[in-house]
Amino acid sequence: MGTSTYTQAIADEICMRIAQGEFLINICKDQHMPTTSTVYYWRLKPEFKSFSDTYTQAKLIRAELLAEQLLDLSNPDPVLPDTLISINRARLQVDTRKWVLSKVLHKEYGDKVEANDIHVAEVEDLSALTLEEQYQLALLKRKMKEANK
Repeated sequence: MGTSTYTQAIADEICMRIAQGEFLINICKDQHMPTTSTVYYWRLKPEFKSFSDTYTQAKLIRAELLAEQLLDLSNPDPVLPDTLISINRARLQVDTRKWVLSKVLHKEYGDKVEANDIHVAEVEDLSALTLEEQYQLALLKRKMKEANK
């Protein structure tokens, strides 16, 4: 493929294209682009923290674009007739975007979990948990008790 040398121009192009809706796997097919593994490596390197931050923001922008596309996909085209194939294609496109959004922007688009839907297994050996996990478990149990009152 292309380069493995980090440049600001390549980093900017990658982030811009992601923000415009492209996926890294397709961007990296271009001759002048690095491989996907090289881009992931750059994201892990402390000296490229700015790139990693910008890349993360670009992915969030792409997710918002996917959300807008959902509305467009669910409105039928008045010129084209609806066929079983076109309806199923649109359904697949909508479902795929909804799934991606539920993972990337889970606070906005993920399934809401009600306190009554959560079942906490009894942990016999709390010493196996970290202090943070023990604290989170105690908070969760308290919330569940309050919800059941």
